[in-house]
Amino acid sequence: MIRGIARFLYKNSIRKISSIAMVQPSNTQLLHRDQDTSLELVFSDGNNEDWKSFLNVCITAYQNDVVYKQMYPNDKKRHEFLKYYFEHYYRFAYKNGLGKLAYIQAEDLVRNNTSMVGGLTVVNACDYSEGEDPRMKWIDMEGWNKYIRRKRWLNDKVFRRFQNISYTLGRKLVYISSAVLLDQYRSMLPFGNWASHCSEQFIEYSYGKDWKDRTLPFFITDYSFLALHLTRHSSKIVQVYYCNVGNFFGNKTERGTKKDSLIWALVFGVDDDDTIKYITEQTRDNDSVDVTNTWSFKDQLVR
Repeated sequence: MIRGIARFLYKNSIRKISSIAMVQPSNTQLLHRDQDTSLELVFSDGNNEDWKSFLNVCITAYQNDVVYKQMYPNDKKRHEFLKYYFEHYYRFAYKNGLGKLAYIQAEDLVRNNTSMVGGLTVVNACDYSEGEDPRMKWIDMEGWNKYIRRKRWLNDKVFRRFQNISYTLGRKLVYISSAVLLDQYRSMLPFGNWASHCSEQFIEYSYGKDWKDRTLPFFITDYSFLALHLTRHSSKIVQVYYCNVGNFFGNKTERGTKKDSLIWALVFGVDDDDTIKYITEQTRDNDSVDVTNTWSFKDQLVR
């Protein structure tokens, strides 16, 4: 997804989510179970029902997200765009083994079964023959133009650079494209620690116990508080950019820079200082914020 780790879902009831995200029996693998909450992280075998349920959860998750609200202020148009967008993104980055899914399931005591309440996804490669869905374009031309500008910006500034870096380092590039969890469950968990542990379990199961030597997992986020919080665990900030295209990104105020004008790029599970330094140097440009001073920089953000 063009969003890395995102704003989480509304506080909808589990019964509502159950109607769109029932977990179907499949050849899956339990990766982690939280003993206190009974939440489980399950590695999907990539069956269509799992992906369909997860994409439906994502449509709900991003409906109230600040970036998409700027692109499509109208609720109905935004929902329609997200529906077509995630259908497109599935074909572009997930279908036929391009991506991997580990979904989070919880017991639904009302229905006496389990329901999908979130998930993690990674992207191994993309199908560049998959063009944009033309239905997305005709919903609202102004919103469409914002989406295209932002997508091109991210491709030029972030994705192509990380692809070149992974080639140079001889590592497989792994894009952590989403991490979604319902708000009511997020309040029950120490999210940073839980997300870090689950991501490690997910990546290790997908790429082997030596994944830290062979892969380069990375993600992006628009939320400074989330980026800074995750650095307390296994993530490291390698670059912070001013995004000067699309929406109101790049706008400044007398008190500092708006949170939403920043894009944070982080790597996961990379412990070598020389590697971090190299990635930081290779991704830096005129739109960069000095990440060596990130913790003091956070105090300049408008809250």
